[in-house]
Amino acid sequence: MKRFFILIVLLIVPWCSCYAAHDDSWYTSVGGGAMIVKGINSPTHLEQQILGTAGVVGSSTTDNKSSYNSLAVGKCININVCFEGAYIWGAEFHKDITVNSASIGVIDVGGTPIDFGTQPINLTLRQEATVSAGQLSVLGKIPLNPWLGVFARVGVYGYQIKLVSKIPIYQNMYLSEESTDSGTVPMASIGFDVRPFDQTTGRFEGQKTGRISIFSFSFIYKF
Repeated sequence: MKRFFILIVLLIVPWCSCYAAHDDSWYTSVGGGAMIVKGINSPTHLEQQILGTAGVVGSSTTDNKSSYNSLAVGKCININVCFEGAYIWGAEFHKDITVNSASIGVIDVGGTPIDFGTQPINLTLRQEATVSAGQLSVLGKIPLNPWLGVFARVGVYGYQIKLVSKIPIYQNMYLSEESTDSGTVPMASIGFDVRPFDQTTGRFEGQKTGRISIFSFSFIYKF
């Protein structure tokens, strides 16, 4: 296996180097797309307390797709290899849990004990998740002709998820509890570039990282 990787490197490096004089530009991009996440709304402390109460009957609906925005800066070392840093934000997800036919008693909401009493109640627990992330990646590009190319990308995401659980008590008033989750995950993607002009490119891309799938379009300007 080690010899196989060495052979691949020996084949790729000369192939990339022969194009080194053609493109050593910086570029920036803005874009957006759709983010689909499986299981992002994991049970919060508040949710676990309520659904863990004996006799509670609950049903839930989940919205696991959201739009998002992106901003990136990259540097190409030749026509085939580029390095890129990006930031994405604006993805929002929610889950609504309807609870009825049971009393839930005292619940800890953000460190404050709230007594909901001993009578059966009906309430909706809403969980909202906001996702932002920074990305570092390397792109391997293959030009098919002067205006069209394909590429693959590998890299890592450093993500942060803000979770807010809300219990409505009166019109726009809520009891709420917040928590955050963060970490680093690998990512990979494939896509293609369409370049109508020398300094501008449209990029279409599909990404996969853990439970997250991303489909995006971005507009690239080369310096």
